[in-house]
Amino acid sequence: MRGVLTVLVLLGLLAAGLPAQAVPIGGGTPMAPGYAFYPRVIRLEHQAQGNGTLVSALVTNDGDWIGAIHHSTDNGLTFKQVGRVADPLNHKGMCCHTLYELPQAVGAMPAGTLLWAASMGADEGTNRRMKEHVWKSGDQGRTWTFLAEVDESPSSAGTWEPEFTVTTDGRLVMFYSDETDGVHSQKLVEHATTDGVNWTGPRDVVALTDTAARPGMAVVRKVPDGTYLMSYEICGPGHNCEAYVRWSTDGWNWGSPTDAGSRVRTADGRYPGSTPTITVAGNTVVLNSMRVRNADGSFAAGDGRMFFGNAASGHGDWFEVTAPVQIPDPGNGVCPTWSNPLLGSADGKSVFQIATDYDAGGTCRAWPGAGAAVPVGSRSAVESGRTFVTQYQQHLFATASSGTLRHWFWDSRDGMHSDTWGTAVAGQPAGFLYGEQQHVFWRSTSGVLEHSFYDPASGSYHDTWGTGLGGDPAALVNGNAQHAWAVDASGNLQHWWWAPGQAVQRNTWGSGLAGRPSAMLVQDAEHIVVRTTDGRIRHTWWTGPQGFRSETIGNDVTGDPVTAQIGDAQHIWATTSNGELRHWWWNAREGWRTDVWSTSAVGRPAFLQVGAAQHIWHRTTTGDLIHVHWSPATGLARETWGTGITGDPTATAVGSAQHVWSLDADNAAQHWWTEGSSIRHDTWG
Repeated sequence: MRGVLTVLVLLGLLAAGLPAQAVPIGGGTPMAPGYAFYPRVIRLEHQAQGNGTLVSALVTNDGDWIGAIHHSTDNGLTFKQVGRVADPLNHKGMCCHTLYELPQAVGAMPAGTLLWAASMGADEGTNRRMKEHVWKSGDQGRTWTFLAEVDESPSSAGTWEPEFTVTTDGRLVMFYSDETDGVHSQKLVEHATTDGVNWTGPRDVVALTDTAARPGMAVVRKVPDGTYLMSYEICGPGHNCEAYVRWSTDGWNWGSPTDAGSRVRTADGRYPGSTPTITVAGNTVVLNSMRVRNADGSFAAGDGRMFFGNAASGHGDWFEVTAPVQIPDPGNGVCPTWSNPLLGSADGKSVFQIATDYDAGGTCRAWPGAGAAVPVGSRSAVESGRTFVTQYQQHLFATASSGTLRHWFWDSRDGMHSDTWGTAVAGQPAGFLYGEQQHVFWRSTSGVLEHSFYDPASGSYHDTWGTGLGGDPAALVNGNAQHAWAVDASGNLQHWWWAPGQAVQRNTWGSGLAGRPSAMLVQDAEHIVVRTTDGRIRHTWWTGPQGFRSETIGNDVTGDPVTAQIGDAQHIWATTSNGELRHWWWNAREGWRTDVWSTSAVGRPAFLQVGAAQHIWHRTTTGDLIHVHWSPATGLARETWGTGITGDPTATAVGSAQHVWSLDADNAAQHWWTEGSSIRHDTWG
């Protein structure tokens, strides 16, 4: 998206800097000192050693325009320059480079060879002849040798923005934007080679009937359905540089060049515009662009702060994904968000981004950041478990040894009350508030999923949602829909849901599972964590746009887990066969990590977050109630709150006070809570 500006003008503006601006939100530390533009990033996947290293290329100037090559061995947290590509023509102008790792051998180049290419000679003036030059590296980008000149412009018109892929028949292909045919203002073309040195072409990929249109800035990736996906913009009269995509089954044949392709847009018509790039994270294609517009062409609220995602390999509607690095003013010149690359994480759950923007001194810099590839934000909810709080009351549900479902509630106006909500109950219940209604799900001794609720305006109700249960349920509310999950007698994770005006519906989320799941809502993503029959933890999550995703972590797990979203991290706690209370946590930058929080632990723990502190309560093999807590300021601490308990604890917060309940050997509900720095205790009966 250059319009009528030359690369000389663009790079001159960038190097000179503009007035000081607000720095990006969430970008951390710039990845390199000084000026940086047009970043590219890959993850090494085809090396004898060093797979997983991030390799980036930045356009910068150390006396001449170069491609500065950086490595990161900590998933983008820090980068170190390891090499530079200095083409002999760089003093005549260099534009819009690309970086690529060969996935297989091409000619004499083995898999893992790195290729770098750029458009050279942009600043030679009216008689320029731009060239696409290719360099190669056999040592992960530390040193480079010239490989080929793919093409030379037949006129002073430009050739821009090279991009590579390897076809299904093993040819290396270069795509670039071509202004040279004398008919089209710009078109996209491709060349091919079997050895990296001798190239055929060019051949049109996108050359529209509207010759004033300017398709350009192609990026190509393999997508989950096995096809090749190309993203590009279309600029020119009547266009806002909208992002388009098209598909190829072999990487060479892309359909009719006169077909504009498929517009990228959400169901409500928002669309990305200018300098699009794409990556794949798990089953999701994620697209970044310089601008975000509403259906009417005005700039959208998410401009500079969002990506677009699609879980159907680019077909159909796209959905919003929050960007980890957010640009305050994406329209401020040619630095902010200009052709900023994305890279899906190795585990497929997150996206790494390099964003360009001005620093406080007005210099264009490159800012790295990582974030989830599914919507993750401040709106998260963990299941209520067996306790919740209404305006005047604290409520507790638990199953007594007699098989009755007991309900205790303390009212600040008139004290303690209790009643019975069910009989022939197996295991422990799960509940939530739905407006003013109190809802509880439990498993009967005959394996039925029972549901009872109380409406203060109309009384008590009961129905059944399913049969064949083998484990206790988890439940939560998503929007106006009520959801319950439980493992059936065959080890399948069953899911039921209901919304006003609909009957109860059911689907299956997995197999080979045991025990009670833990449910969590993060924005619109429903997450379930549950034990497997071989002692691991299965994490499954679902959103409407993306469908199901799943992973398995941990080992030797014997207790049912609890889970929570805290900031940008997902956390899981569970007990193991040797009595460890183990903690796993994941964020987009570092993946899954684990540590041990306590010992002599049995059963299912209870979790609360209070401020910045994470709190866990568990019972021990000797019946003690243990409180373990962690905060950034104090680290991990552990103390005993009570003794003589036989049931797993449940917890909730009332203001700043932490409240915990557990049954003792006599089926009495014991209650502990914090009051200032003191721990108080009473018995609810």
